[in-house]
Amino acid sequence: MDVFISEYASISLDKIASSDCSCKSRYALLFIKAFSHLFAINSSKSFSNYKASFVKKATYKSDSKIIVSNNLCFDNCTYCLFTNDAIYVKIYSVLGILMFTNYSIGIIMRLVNIGITKEGIMKSGKLKLLCVVALMVIIIMSVFKTQNNVDASTYSNMKVHYIDVGESDCILIESDGKYMLIDAGNNGDGDDIVDYLDNLKVKKLDYVICTHPHADHVGGMDDVISEFKIGKIIMPNVTHTTKTFEEVLDAVENNGLKLTKPVVGTSYVLGKASFVILSPNNYDYGDNLNNYSVGIKLTNGKTSFVFTGDCETEAIDDILDNKINLDADVYMCGHHGSDTSTTQELLDAITPKYAIISVGKNSYGHPVDSVLKLLNDENIKTYRTDENGTIIATSSGKSITIDADEYNFKASDKTVSATDVYITKTGKKYHLSGCPSLSKSKIKTTLKDAKDKKLSPCSVCNPPK
Repeated sequence: MDVFISEYASISLDKIASSDCSCKSRYALLFIKAFSHLFAINSSKSFSNYKASFVKKATYKSDSKIIVSNNLCFDNCTYCLFTNDAIYVKIYSVLGILMFTNYSIGIIMRLVNIGITKEGIMKSGKLKLLCVVALMVIIIMSVFKTQNNVDASTYSNMKVHYIDVGESDCILIESDGKYMLIDAGNNGDGDDIVDYLDNLKVKKLDYVICTHPHADHVGGMDDVISEFKIGKIIMPNVTHTTKTFEEVLDAVENNGLKLTKPVVGTSYVLGKASFVILSPNNYDYGDNLNNYSVGIKLTNGKTSFVFTGDCETEAIDDILDNKINLDADVYMCGHHGSDTSTTQELLDAITPKYAIISVGKNSYGHPVDSVLKLLNDENIKTYRTDENGTIIATSSGKSITIDADEYNFKASDKTVSATDVYITKTGKKYHLSGCPSLSKSKIKTTLKDAKDKKLSPCSVCNPPK
């Protein structure tokens, strides 16, 4: 995609931008833009004209005093969310220096009488161009060298609360006095979640994300919506016929709120952090509501977190195919540690240092042994809400600390061996409780015993492997 800068220059964003902006695209485009302006501006134009032209396409968010310049950043990365005047001062100072240098060189060359003849004028132009380019290179190198120091001044602590709601999800994110809630546990969790937010003095949730309509994700959301001011509710365009989901929709309507459909690639600002929508990438997943889950990548400074809801294999593949950079420090294991959600390919794309599993007592075998083994093999520090309770990860913008005990993978064999499954008298498979195959015979055993007997998992109820 080509973007027109001025009548003297244009630039291909594809050649500058990458999937991870890291601010380099901002300065690269600044370089080209400043260069083109030097030769497009008339000496009678003032610096204010320069400034007005430079930020003409900027998007202003007056409520949070944040300016996202569409001219400079192609991914709305956190580095490019200009949260203070220091960055503008740097940008305009660079432009001012370049303008001053441009005209100073011209005056100096006239003083030494270079530009009298036609050949002299041509020579003057070439010399002028070389001097300006050389100075620009020096300034841009200086900008890159001091970039980390400038960005560091905008860092702010962000906390991610993985609230313990048993075999369900509820995540609270706070950044610079702004809050976002992702899911709200089961029906019985509503009051506890409201109390948790009250204890933190939360008055308003700037964003609420209902990843998908299942009860273990939106069960307490009607209580939350009724108790707090809500900014924007993001929810996939799929429905469910359960009373739980209908209560959520009633709460939305009764409070005069509107639903926002997630659009992949759309970025939002939360305090001094930001997040981008990763999924759902289409609405062709049939009746599997898990695959419609809203996934996001949350970024604070140089740190980031990935959430995929209950997305399963097909939706995970689509996330991997949408070309959004998934590299992150923390990954919340999808679907409570199911092997259909946490895959080798996904971990290869995210390369997380930490993994969080929101899980409670369940009959599904979550988190499954294959996922735990995968996390262990990748040397990913793992934390579980069923062992730690609520887990809080704090991002300084540079590093992350987690106030919980790391999961001991060496004890995982005991967890697997204690998982209950069911078999029949003559069958060759093992099942979960409630599987139709157990209508005539149902014998309780452990997963370890079933494996020792060389029984295979049922393809209908999908017990742990």
